[in-house]
This record gives sequence, structure tokens and C-alpha cells, in this order.
Amino acid sequence: MELRQYLVLLRKWAWLLVIGAMLAGGAAYYMSQSQPKVYQATATLLINQQADSTGAVTYSDLMTSQTLMKTYAEMIRTRPVLDEVQRRLGDGGSLGGISVQMVRDTQLMRVSVTHSDPVMAQKVVNLVCEVFAEQVTNLQLGQAGEAHKAIQDQLAAVQTDIGKTTAQIEAVRSAQDGRTDQQKNAEISALQSILSQYQYSYSNLLRTEQEMALNEARVANSVRVAEPAQDPGYLLPSKAAQNTLLAAMVGLMLAAGIAFLIEYLDDSVKSVEAVEAETGLTTLCFIARIPHKKEGDALVVARHPRSPLSEAYRTLRTNLQFAGIEKRLSPLLVTSANPSEGKTTTLANLGIAMAQAGRRVVMVDADLRRPSLHQLFGLPNKVGLTNLLVEDGIGNEESIQKTAIPNLWLIPSGPLPPNPSELLSSKRFGIVLSKLGERADIVLLDSPPLLAVADPAILANQAGSTLLVISWGKTRTSALKRAVQTLRSAGVTPIGVVANKLRGKAAGDYYYAKHYYAEPKASASKNGHKPAEAVQVGMGSRGDAEVRG
Repeated sequence: MELRQYLVLLRKWAWLLVIGAMLAGGAAYYMSQSQPKVYQATATLLINQQADSTGAVTYSDLMTSQTLMKTYAEMIRTRPVLDEVQRRLGDGGSLGGISVQMVRDTQLMRVSVTHSDPVMAQKVVNLVCEVFAEQVTNLQLGQAGEAHKAIQDQLAAVQTDIGKTTAQIEAVRSAQDGRTDQQKNAEISALQSILSQYQYSYSNLLRTEQEMALNEARVANSVRVAEPAQDPGYLLPSKAAQNTLLAAMVGLMLAAGIAFLIEYLDDSVKSVEAVEAETGLTTLCFIARIPHKKEGDALVVARHPRSPLSEAYRTLRTNLQFAGIEKRLSPLLVTSANPSEGKTTTLANLGIAMAQAGRRVVMVDADLRRPSLHQLFGLPNKVGLTNLLVEDGIGNEESIQKTAIPNLWLIPSGPLPPNPSELLSSKRFGIVLSKLGERADIVLLDSPPLLAVADPAILANQAGSTLLVISWGKTRTSALKRAVQTLRSAGVTPIGVVANKLRGKAAGDYYYAKHYYAEPKASASKNGHKPAEAVQVGMGSRGDAEVRG
């Protein structure tokens, strides 16, 4: 899809885009304004780095501290911390919203609490930091405490063994049991060797106990409150404008998505390329939608001969003349795939344009199911085509009615028969068309829609050419293809397509010269003739057409 097509789509669906953006933005603004005021209080935690036994801090220690900070940032919002804070607050307090932010390239961590009560925000954030520091210390000391107690128990046991061994040595020295000094010295030497082992073990255990005590001291200070929240929370600025803008953008994108989805699913005819690609037919003319205000406004070529719409029908007249050079043009059947696509209005204005060019034109309303040509020209429908088909004599002047337009005659449908298809496929209808062709330069046939009944296919075989009218942007591509296929199945290839009922920008693209044309003034012209828009088509007492100003 080209950029121009995207722009056309955006212009077409601009109303939906505006509504989507306004609804989403308005809802977001209302919700933002409805929210209660929110206050925020902030406290700062210090995460101490872990040092080795010498007290030096290595790169590995720093990396470990950074990892710990990320872990703590998640742990501070866990259920054990929050439950303990809630317990200390009691039933009268609520937590609010808790957020954590690490200060880059430091070992500081900022904890913030948002609350509708500024005092409660301050109280909660300080409690969160206090409880978290306690729980981290207890968690780290819990595992080391058991090992420390075991070492202390071993120290006490070894100290007891040292005391017993020392007492045994003293007892041997002071004993008067008849042993020789050499025997006593040997026993004392053995006991002293055991004592030395106990003393060595005690020394090692004591050193280990001291290291554990030092480590516990460091662990106890690994998380500290560096700066508690001193003042009540401050009022956070409203995000109504930001929320409204973001919501409007989201609404705009959703509306655009809906519009493009509708366009994607819509298979109506909206381009000349689509008509040619699907049918192989040429688009002969583009006609804008006629703004109907009252009966008779559809005859724009008669009422507004200098308007762009009238010029479009004259362009169709010219293009048909060129298209009919190599084939018999008359009778010309004007039909459409579906109802309400403008085939009857197109035929009527085309007939007027041809009559204004000096050609004798007979319009035949061959729609024997829902005829409407006589209504456009304000003529009766008491007698018409059906009378010609069932009565003797082709010269029934009551069936062929003269309109207010010079050189233009109309044969209405007449009374509606129960068997339209049989009448239109009869030899009598062919004879009628042949004799009409002798009296007129061109015969225009109106018909029912192609996809509704079989009549148009029958008429197409009787006609010299067939013109297919489509409603631009309404006729579905599938319906257009079926209509053309119906005609081709009957051995008829349409002479071309008329793109009817263009609207808005699409109509403007084909009527770029609108400013060139000027409507005649309401007053009479200098030569005494009344302007075209004042012409009204009516009936005389005998059924003959008359012109009234």
C-alpha cells in the first residue's frame, strides 16, 4: 500500500481516531483526578561490604556486595518483612506501596513508601528498614550461632581435660607410694605430653571462637539504617497529564488498528486497479454521489447542466461513443450487481446527456419487477413495455411518452406481469427493440440487478452492449466478479464499468475542476430562457410530457 493510500485511509477514519483518542484520554484523566492524594517518605539503608580476615576489601567482596544488594532489594518486599511491619503497626495502620531503588556505584539502597497519610508513610518506611535489618542479621547469625556454641562447648570440654591432667601431674609428684623417681618422672612426662595436646587443641579452638565472634560482629552491622525518614511524606505530583497523553496515544493506536482491520476485511471496490484486476474491464467514468433533497433532483444533467456531475455524465457519453466504435452500441443495457447502486439514475442522466447532444434517445424501463424510471421523470406508468409485448401494434403512442427533454422518450414498464423473464425472452421483445432502433439513434434499457434475478442476463443477450454500474466503496469485489461472470456465462462481455456514488475525498479526486464550472443564476438570462434548475418534468392531461417553469 502506497503512502497516499495510507493518507486517504487516515482521512477517511479521522473521526474514529479522534473519538478513540478522546475516549481513552478522557477516561485516563477522570481516573487520575479521582485518585486520592499520595504522599511518599524515603529512608536509606547501608549495605556493608564483607572484608576478609585481614580487614581488607577485595574486588570479589565488592561484587558480592552488589549481588547482595540486588537480593536485598527483592527480600525487603517479601511476606516475612511485611507481616512483621503490619504486626508492629497494629490494626490501625496500613502498609501502602513499597518501592526500592539502589543508588548506582554505592552500597546505599533507598526504600520509599507511598501512602495517603504522610505521617503513616514516614512511620511505615522506618519500620520496614528496621525490621528488614533485624531479619537479615537474625538470618545470618542463625547459622553461625550453632557453630559458635559447638566451639564453646568444645572449649569447655578441653579446659576440663586440661584441669584434670594438671591435677594428675601434681598428684604423681606428691605421691609417696614407693615408686622410684625414675618411674614418677616417666609418668609425669607422659601426662605432660597429653596436657600439651589439650593445650594445643584449646589454643586452636579459642582462635576459632574469636574469629567467629569477630565475624558475628561484622554480620550484625551488615545492614544498617543510614538515614531514616525524618519528616512526614511529601505530596507526589499528579500524573494526570502524563496518564492522559499516554492513554490518548493508546486509544489512537487502537482506533487506527480497528480502522485498518475494517479496511483489511472490507472487500468493496475502491480502486480502478481492483476493478481491472478482478474483471478485466475498463472504468469508463467516475460519478459522485447525488445529494437528493427532493423528487427530481437525481436528474442533474437537466437541472444543473453546468455542474461537475453533469460533466461526468457527458464524459460517460463520450467514452461510450469511443467504446462502441468497433461494436454495435444500441440497445445499451444499464445494470448493476445489487440494488441501490444507481443504475436507473445513471441511465436517466446518460439519456439526457445523449439527447442534449442531438441524438434521438428512447429509454425503456425493462425492470418489470420494481420499475422507477417513470418516477424520475414524473410520468405515469399505466401503459408501457408490457402493453407493447402483449398487445398488437408497435405504434401505441401512449406507451412511448415524450419527456420534457427534447429528443428524449420513455417507455415505462407498464403493468407488472407475473412472468417477467418469459416476456423479456420472447420474440416479441426482440421485435420491439428492432423497431425502436429504427425510430431512435440509441435505445437505453433499464433492468433489475444482475444477482437478484435472471432478467438482466436475458436482456444482455438482446442488447448490443451492456454497461455495469457499481457503487464505489459499497459494491463488494466478490459481487462484482459474480455479476461479470453471470454476464460472461450468458455470452456477454460488458463494455465497461461506471464507478458511481463517490464520496468525500474520492469524489474530489475526480472532480478537481469543480471551480471551473459555474451554476447559472436564478434569474432569467439575457436571451429570456429560464435556468436549467427551474425545469420541472410533469404530465399533461393526456399523458404527454410538458415543461413547467
